[in-house]
Parts: sequence; C-alpha cells; structure tokens
Amino acid sequence: MKISKLEDLQCVATCSIEEAANLVGLSRTKAYEMAKAGEIFEVIRNGKRMRIKSRPLYNYLMGSALDGVTS
Repeated sequence: MKISKLEDLQCVATCSIEEAANLVGLSRTKAYEMAKAGEIFEVIRNGKRMRIKSRPLYNYLMGSALDGVTS
C-alpha cells in the first residue's frame, strides 16, 4: 500500500522513509540522514532496511497539526 495521505498511516504498521518524508515535507535524502542519526521518527532496522513506525509518526503529525489551533 502506498502511503500518500495522513489517513493511510492508520491502516499500516510501518511505512517507508520516502513515504514518511513526503508526509512530513522533507526531502528523501534529508529523511534518510535524520533516520540514520536517530533524529527523527521511530525507525525499525532489519539489516540495511529501515522502516518507520506508523503510529508515532501519525501522532507526531496530528500533534503538530493541532499546535496552531486554540480553543
């Protein structure tokens, strides 16, 4: 499943770094640099392969979306 919208994160356990970068607004290269350094996202590593946990990414994006909202 290709993750292209925030709602898609609720249907999967992990997503690729490219998909996460697209949702957050980072370049692919910058997202890989930050993932390797442990600066962003919750990364699952399996050998050289890296995947991003969907739930923490979703919560991060929803939290940042609500930061500008005042009640």
